[in-house]
Amino acid sequence: MSYSIYQDSKTNIDFITLKNDQLSATFLNFGARWHDFLTPDKNGKIENILLTLDTPENILADTAQFGALVGPVAGRIKDAKWQNVRLEKNNGEHHIHGGSHGWWCQFWDYKIEETSSSTKVIFSLTDE
Repeated sequence: MSYSIYQDSKTNIDFITLKNDQLSATFLNFGARWHDFLTPDKNGKIENILLTLDTPENILADTAQFGALVGPVAGRIKDAKWQNVRLEKNNGEHHIHGGSHGWWCQFWDYKIEETSSSTKVIFSLTDE
């Protein structure tokens, strides 16, 4: 398995691609997103099977959170209130997916770990 990293100079989004003989998966440091997964179809044609956006600028503006890790709340919190905690109302009267500053729109730190049998990308985020 091999990997490559490309940084878009306009957005500072890193595209981290892991490849083996048949598959390719690309992850982003913005939202720790799984951006594409290239695999052959039954006729051998290689295609991305994930729903993604085409440009780094569109990714930065994405509020649908395609492929991103969401949090610290994953889901909708009715009336943006949980016990005695008030949350941002970012979905009408409700809170969804960590709000406008959730994990999905943060730049994550990452590292690549390689062993004799695998290569992996590990994301980390300090949430304040």
